[in-house]
Amino acid sequence: GWATSEWDGVRSIAQLTLVIDGEEIRKEEGEVQFTKTGISGICVFNLSSYIGSELDKGREAIIYINLVPWLNQEFKEFMISQDERLNNYNVREILEGFLNKKLVNLICKINNINNERVSEIDLDKLANTILKFPFKVDSINSFDTSQVTKGGVPLSEIDANTMESKIVSGLYLTGEILDVDGECGGYNLGFAWLSGIIAGENV
Repeated sequence: GWATSEWDGVRSIAQLTLVIDGEEIRKEEGEVQFTKTGISGICVFNLSSYIGSELDKGREAIIYINLVPWLNQEFKEFMISQDERLNNYNVREILEGFLNKKLVNLICKINNINNERVSEIDLDKLANTILKFPFKVDSINSFDTSQVTKGGVPLSEIDANTMESKIVSGLYLTGEILDVDGECGGYNLGFAWLSGIIAGENV
């Protein structure tokens, strides 16, 4: 077993694949922040809006982490070529050439690697750990640490041309009080401002 504290403080570019109950839902790529409680970063935020409601339904969410999304060749071939180029290096030293040392320690622990050479290890198992590291999501962070909220008044209950409620005359609704949540990158702020302008012009 391993604990997330073993990768705490690491930042790394990665590709994330969200799988819910065995079905691939979405991919994101960007800088991942590895923390003592799990993973964070913009690409994680963009996946989290798909996860919370699914966990509430009792569904299983796994994020598979590809730690080398920049690799443009087969991983085993890459490791063999690195071994040939760096013929005095063991697997741990080769991995430290392109991955953070904390991640290397964790990967080596999972694969029972100490000071072995490339020819002495199971490259398929190592590739699976580095290209498809499974991170089971048990929960998302609390409201206090959230970047964006999900849920709110359904859009079907407002007039999008004026932002007036179809249920209560004279009530105008904007921003995150509505069931709108966008990706990171200013979209939520943009929606809040634009919906506020529309409501302000029609009050």
